Order: sequence, then structure tokens, then C-alpha cells
Amino acid sequence: GAITNDLFTLYSETTGDNTLPQWSRIEFDPVDVWLGQAPPPLTGSAMFTLGDSIWISGGENVNGTLSDTLWRGVVASTGNTPAQTSDPVWNAYPDVPLKRHCVAVAGNKAIFWGGIKGDDQLAPKELWSLSLDPNATSSSQSLVWQQHGAKGGPSARFDCAFTGIGDTAYLFG
Repeated sequence: GAITNDLFTLYSETTGDNTLPQWSRIEFDPVDVWLGQAPPPLTGSAMFTLGDSIWISGGENVNGTLSDTLWRGVVASTGNTPAQTSDPVWNAYPDVPLKRHCVAVAGNKAIFWGGIKGDDQLAPKELWSLSLDPNATSSSQSLVWQQHGAKGGPSARFDCAFTGIGDTAYLFG
């Protein structure tokens, strides 16, 4: 795929009797990207939401380097409609144990599966989690990674689809 840092929101906009999906693009200040204060252009990233935050993890940059950074973008409401939200304020958390992984949220845990390890080799069926407090501020959010032994399950893989409903996560691909 294309290597970009495009971020879009999709929401419903009602005009009269018509409700239509509406896209809006959030643009990053190139200086913020250059200074490491916003996500760089990436491909193969994973993304999830929890509370008022967008989390972007992993991916590959324009030089072919795999990212080990987890980005948290906090979004605040600035009005009464979904279109009226602030641009995310970003914080970077380095040292994600997997790269080009799949991620899902189940309860208040972000579950990371598979991907590629730091030695650029396919991760052997690795399952990691982060317990996240959706109400913690970016400056007070501490990340404690926990590795889990997985019984059975899919073979090692990366760039798959992973999502959660309640306390259960589903993997596809």
C-alpha cells in the first residue's frame, strides 16, 4: 500500500431529511512529524480506539524500516457533532515488542498478535497485551507489556484483521 500518514474521520451528517456519510481529513503539520511529535508516513500499521484516543502502532516507513512505536492521539469534542472534534494531540511510546502486527481491543486491553520481531523475522505465534486506562492522560498513561502463552491458534502471520467485541477478540486473514 501507499506509505502515508493520512488520517480520516467518517461520520454521519444530516441535512434536512438526508443523512449521508461524510469524510473529513486530519492533516499533520510536517514540522510535528519531522520533530517526532506526530506519526510519520507508514504502511501496514495497526490502529484501534479506546476512550477518547486513537492508537496507531507498527508499520513500515518510507525507508523500509519497521516502526516499534505506539502512538496515542487524544481527541476532544469541540462542538455538538462528530465533525466538531479537535485534531489529535499525539504522544509516542517506543519499544513495542512486535512490528506489522494485528491488534484488537477486548475490554480495556489491547491485544497484539503475530507480526515481525525486532530481528525482522516472523514472530512465532506471539500474543502480547497492554492494560489501558481509557481515562488516563497521555502523560500519566504507563504501558506495561505482558506476553501470553497461546494454546493452539493460527499460524504465525502479519498484516491480518483483528477486532474485539466485549472481552473476545476475533482474527481474520
